[in-house]
Amino acid sequence: MNSVLFGVHLCELCLTQKENKVSIDLMSDGSCSGPFFFDEDQHLDIRSSFDSIEFQSSADTPSMESNPKVVIIDEEVNEALNATTAGTEKADTCNKGAGPFCKKKRKSTSTCWEHFREVTSNGTIMTECIHCGEKLKKFKEGTTTPMNRHINESCPKLKAVNVNRGQLKLNVLPRKSNSTSVQNWKFDNARIREVIAHMIMIHELPFNFVEYDLFNVVMKEANPAFNKISRASARQDCISSYDIGRKRIQKLLNTVSRVSITTDMWTSVQNIHYMVVTCRFVDSDFQLRKCILNFVDISPPYTGLGIYDCLFKCLKEWKVEKKVATLIVDNAKTNDVVAKKLMENLNLQSKLGIDGKLFHVRCCAHILNLLVQDGLTEIKDIIHNVRESVKHVSASPGRLHIFGELSKQQQMPNKHLILDVSTRWNATYAMLSSALEFKDVFENYADRESSYKTLPSDDDWKKVEDVCSFLALFNEATKIISGSEYPTSNLFLVELYGIKEALDKVALDENDCMRGMASEMKKKFDKYWGSTNLLISVAAILDPRYKMELINLSFKYIYPEDEAKQEK
Repeated sequence: MNSVLFGVHLCELCLTQKENKVSIDLMSDGSCSGPFFFDEDQHLDIRSSFDSIEFQSSADTPSMESNPKVVIIDEEVNEALNATTAGTEKADTCNKGAGPFCKKKRKSTSTCWEHFREVTSNGTIMTECIHCGEKLKKFKEGTTTPMNRHINESCPKLKAVNVNRGQLKLNVLPRKSNSTSVQNWKFDNARIREVIAHMIMIHELPFNFVEYDLFNVVMKEANPAFNKISRASARQDCISSYDIGRKRIQKLLNTVSRVSITTDMWTSVQNIHYMVVTCRFVDSDFQLRKCILNFVDISPPYTGLGIYDCLFKCLKEWKVEKKVATLIVDNAKTNDVVAKKLMENLNLQSKLGIDGKLFHVRCCAHILNLLVQDGLTEIKDIIHNVRESVKHVSASPGRLHIFGELSKQQQMPNKHLILDVSTRWNATYAMLSSALEFKDVFENYADRESSYKTLPSDDDWKKVEDVCSFLALFNEATKIISGSEYPTSNLFLVELYGIKEALDKVALDENDCMRGMASEMKKKFDKYWGSTNLLISVAAILDPRYKMELINLSFKYIYPEDEAKQEK
């Protein structure tokens, strides 16, 4: 064929999933000088999905099916198209972060994604709440603060069902019977910290106790939700507990009109002198309350005026300086000055009833202690021997072992020796009582220990037995009038009557030691209780069990006959 120009009109280029071929329709009504030339009315349409690529011509161009002159090119064009498609798919894969050599997309770890999902709105990626449907803009930085704020504060459906509170645990409580009760319970770290703060203060533990490894192991075993506490947090928790307790007590004190104040002087192991101020009152539910207001540091010199200034400052801090009805102190002369100054101050404000006759109250337990201490001076040498005997046995483990073996040989009860505190007579009484039970053991112990030189004689043990029998009444009276969980003022007169009766009986005893002891105790009794005490008498009358019958019965034994008739 001479000088024949072949016009190439591209009708369709189809890629199908069944046949990976490129079909080219060559028409003879055009002209071309190369492999692919197109007329002006022809264009290329490349679809973004790369599922098919079509070269379209004008409407009158014959289709591939109707044109017999078709050339099929398989390999080269197919490879080119596959390379283009593979590159695009690889780019998409990298954009999704799924490729092995691509940077992986960071996983969303925030808990807020449990309540949100990603959506596209007008070409913008946003987050939508799965509960209420509210849409929030998604930031490129990955900030989740708006979503958390929506969950905690804004979402109405989450507020309704309290999803954010966490899952409650079931607490199974045992009962006295075989059945059990099930209650809703949630572990509260704040409550645990409060209890630990109270434990540190009550048991005087160091703040770094909460950092001990075994303590944290125990707490984690008890509940895995426990959060570790630092010593700085423990210190702050103790201060917070004190502030809360102070506010609670202040709130109670604001509701009462009268309080009773008790003071006592102490010396710490660091040789620091301080005064304990205790307040007692009856609340609106008629319950007796007791609270320690303060440990007041007393600076030298320890005069009555100095102690009064410290006490009045403490009362003013608690706003009870005008509510004091009675002041209970021991029998030191400095306390007489304190009571006098405070009573004068309250009298000027007309805050005391009955002209202050019920204001100054001497501590009955302290008077009883002084009374017995004077009586014990009659056997001070015997008490010294018993005290040194207890010290000798307790001085070394070897001596304790020997003493214990001797006790087992004589089948002694399972008791221990007690060393007393010389300023407390009831501690001395406990030491004499316990040593008296080991009287025979001490004798055998002296045979085995040559260094033991303070063994009491048989006559001394007899005196110890008589004294312990006599002081048993005083020991019971001290326990009763020293109670703090119940009213005691109505019990004083009954105990005084019993003590006076016992002293009068022992004063007539044939034993010179006991008679001398009772004589010394009666002198102290008459000094403090020789005249009627108005407060003790009124409290006894108000007791519905006694009323005036106790007054008529006890006054004639406690006081002289003329004074008893006058006071009644």
